[in-house]
Amino acid sequence: METTKLSTKGQVVLPKELRSARAWVTGTDFTVESTPDGVLLRPVARFPRTRLSEVGAFLSGLGWPH
Repeated sequence: METTKLSTKGQVVLPKELRSARAWVTGTDFTVESTPDGVLLRPVARFPRTRLSEVGAFLSGLGWPH
């Protein structure tokens, strides 16, 4: 387990190995939640959640499949 420090600007650096394993790149947005055990960071979804039926409706509106 690695450790990190809180900067004077309130920033925490996540270890590179962890960022790489999660594919978190510069600019990744996170939600921050206080929990009884500490702080939970969750990356904000890159794409909105959609249902398969919504995708099918979208594709059929484009005339797909041909």
